[in-house]
Amino acid sequence: MPLPPVYLQVQQFLATFGQKLTMTDYKTVVTEIENFITEIPRTFDDMEPLARSLGVEIHKQFHLLKNDLLFWHAARQMETKSQRWQNIQQRLATLNLYVQQLLSLEHSPQK
Repeated sequence: MPLPPVYLQVQQFLATFGQKLTMTDYKTVVTEIENFITEIPRTFDDMEPLARSLGVEIHKQFHLLKNDLLFWHAARQMETKSQRWQNIQQRLATLNLYVQQLLSLEHSPQK
């Protein structure tokens, strides 16, 4: 069963995250994340159990990424801002891993 298109949009968002953040206001990026938070749960009923569990994890990670961005933006001290940025980078790596696993399920043979 093909994956819902939102997951390809997530993959593209993750690939261009740094560019988006430097080229636009961080609030625009947060709004895009909020859109994913709204859209992703709508896909769960149409997914196989393993894909659904990855979708749930992606959804959770987007909630955490949104909070990480808000904390990063609110940080005033450079050291704190740097730590928050590291958290964001780790969250993006986790999201990328989950998305890659989800997309690889689409191309694996059905059992």
